[in-house]
Amino acid sequence: MSDSDRKNISTQVSEKLTPDHQKTTGEKIKETVTGFTDKVKAAVTPDSQKSVTQQASDKVRGETDRNH
Repeated sequence: MSDSDRKNISTQVSEKLTPDHQKTTGEKIKETVTGFTDKVKAAVTPDSQKSVTQQASDKVRGETDRNH
């Protein structure tokens, strides 16, 4: 897998910064599905196959997920 198969960093940031009340139901569903898929891809893809940026993003998200 490559980073192109993953949700890009700018999309992730934009989704987090946009309040839920400003999103349509479709957007919320899409974020949930693509977020889950991206987490699975992050878990199964070795760091050696990720860019430095993707590795950092996965690490930050992993820490955030553990703290929630």
